[in-house]
Amino acid sequence: MTLSDEMLAHELPKILADMIGLHSDLRDLGARLASAENTLLELRSNLSHQRASRLRLAERADRIDARIIRIEEVLDADEQGRRPG
Repeated sequence: MTLSDEMLAHELPKILADMIGLHSDLRDLGARLASAENTLLELRSNLSHQRASRLRLAERADRIDARIIRIEEVLDADEQGRRPG
């Protein structure tokens, strides 16, 4: 057996084991990336729902403000003895 044969016989199993380990690590990384992507999609969805809720709340607050302003106008007009316009 030549020196190169001995080297190959010694190193090839190590290389194969490293490649198997690398393959396993890459699979794990792929699974973690998929999980992270799902989490990101869920966060985006939640953010979208939060924005929609915030918009609805702002619209409701605007309607309440408009009613309060209208009541104040009526009260002011009533105090001055005139009909609100």
